[in-house]
Amino acid sequence: CYHLGKLYEALNRKDDAVKTYQDGIHVARAARDNHALSELQAVYNSAMGLDYEED
Repeated sequence: CYHLGKLYEALNRKDDAVKTYQDGIHVARAARDNHALSELQAVYNSAMGLDYEED
């Protein structure tokens, strides 16, 4: 899901990317794959403009 979402972002298909990340987050939670969940949440937040850096 991560790479497909990134491809959608590169193609300026943000809605498809966000949906792909959401689906991946759901699957990662169900599988209890915390590593994948963390990565997908990070790219989802970035795609949604929710990422920020502390000064």
